[in-house]
Amino acid sequence: MVSGGPEETLKHAVGLRSIFSPLPTLLCNCRRSRTMDTRSWISPAIAGLDFERIITAPLIEHNIIAVTDLDGVIRHVNDRFCEVSGYDRTALVGQNYHVINSGIHDQAFWASFWQTLQAGQTWHGEICNRNRKGVLYWVESAVFPVEDSSGKVAGYVAIQTDVTKQKLSDILIEAEHQALSAIGSGAHFEAACEIILDFLVLIDPAMGLSILELEDNRLLRHVATRNLSQNYIDAIDGIAIGKSIGSCGAAAFNNELTVVESIATHPNWSEYKHLALADGLKACWSKPICDGEGHVIGTVAIYYPQERGPTERELVLINATAPVISLAHKISKDRDVLVYAKMEAEALAEARRLFIANLNHEFRTPLTHVIGFAELLLAKEEDRDKRESLAAISTAGNDLLQKVEKALDLADSQRPVALKRFDLRRFWMDEGQRILNEALGEEKREIDLELETTRLPVRFSIENLAKSLQHVISNAVRFSRDGDTIGVRIARRDSDWAIIQISDSGPGMTPDLVQRATKAFEVGGNVYLQRKSGIGLGLTVANHLMTQCGGKMEIESVEGQGTTVTLCIPCAR
Repeated sequence: MVSGGPEETLKHAVGLRSIFSPLPTLLCNCRRSRTMDTRSWISPAIAGLDFERIITAPLIEHNIIAVTDLDGVIRHVNDRFCEVSGYDRTALVGQNYHVINSGIHDQAFWASFWQTLQAGQTWHGEICNRNRKGVLYWVESAVFPVEDSSGKVAGYVAIQTDVTKQKLSDILIEAEHQALSAIGSGAHFEAACEIILDFLVLIDPAMGLSILELEDNRLLRHVATRNLSQNYIDAIDGIAIGKSIGSCGAAAFNNELTVVESIATHPNWSEYKHLALADGLKACWSKPICDGEGHVIGTVAIYYPQERGPTERELVLINATAPVISLAHKISKDRDVLVYAKMEAEALAEARRLFIANLNHEFRTPLTHVIGFAELLLAKEEDRDKRESLAAISTAGNDLLQKVEKALDLADSQRPVALKRFDLRRFWMDEGQRILNEALGEEKREIDLELETTRLPVRFSIENLAKSLQHVISNAVRFSRDGDTIGVRIARRDSDWAIIQISDSGPGMTPDLVQRATKAFEVGGNVYLQRKSGIGLGLTVANHLMTQCGGKMEIESVEGQGTTVTLCIPCAR
């Protein structure tokens, strides 16, 4: 076989058109006798031409060869064509070439194809076909017309080379390149997964795809999907992994490839098959995604609308895709840690500067003076009662000074936070309600709760959100009275933001106080009980924790009517 692909084969096949020159007469005879059984004339015709000897010549025997008439009806194929397409020769001859049409190429592609052939020229390019089992394969093709003795085109000959392995390799390489480039440009892991699936679906638009991330080592959450209905996604999102749970649940639990050729009959799918079958999903194989230490961090799955197992190439595909996703996950998480560590370092540096400056000015300096003068008077005082009073002042002053020093130490103890994808609705039910109950304690308030009825996937730090919520709810309780109403609203604001909104019917704030509310050590006045006032750090800390993770905090208040604080959390992509 001549190397270099079909085009090189044509260049080296001197007189190839003349080899096929007797064929047009046979094709023309066929076109004039359409009512005849094709098998009744094709066998003797081929026998007379000695076609087998021609197409099995050493020059081209390893190529995929097909001969059609002007209408695209197959008149002959070689053994290699049958091997790659999965069809017997008897099932192909007499059928239109569309029998292996994949449906991938659009009308413009085929218009250009036929325009080239009808101009009497050789068409060469890449064609995607579908074999008997429904699996796509790619061929590099050279197709040329053959003419009869009068010079009229009577049929076509295609010489092809199977390039499926190279095609799959190119797609995976490009998927990895684009996904990692996106992460390098600031995209999150979810966006990288979307890019990977965009490329994988090019391999076969008929297959369903999903990438799931393992949460708390027990639940699988969807990160990206293709060709799966929202009903199916919602139904299995959050599924617990287990030895015999579906394909993905079993793959994650057992840390091994799980192949289910028939969802309808496989025991793993007994509890979930009605969901899959209703979505037209009949087969599923899933591969665990592992980190560098071999720990499962998620799964990647391929679904098909036919009951069948994966081909060798599809096994290569899914086995090669999992490490790409793992690498994207690692780089994304590492990048997130670095980005938010930098953000936190800068924010903490500024907060620490303000904290230390205020602490020095408001507490440390005058406290040092008090202690110093108390000790100076104590050294000169001889009256016993006065000495005891001065000693008490000195002791209390030193005790308070130690607390200030500890607060300064606390300012240096912050650590970077990691972002996580989670359901905001579930967060409120698991954490928010507990925080509210603890803040209320023995206080008596009416709670008006408005909770979103559907999942609210967000990407944020659970720890930061919990702390921010604690500060906001504490303020709402502190600045309201028994019998007052505290409103709680968890909802989706738009496609970018989800919110937790806390409102109270307390004294409210003036516009000036609203502007100062998130500044360190700014304390509002006109509260019900001055003893309830803090040192002006609650909303400051909440605001810092929100912005640290890409969120934000909004304050609306009317003096004498109450305050509404809204925590805005970015929706997961």
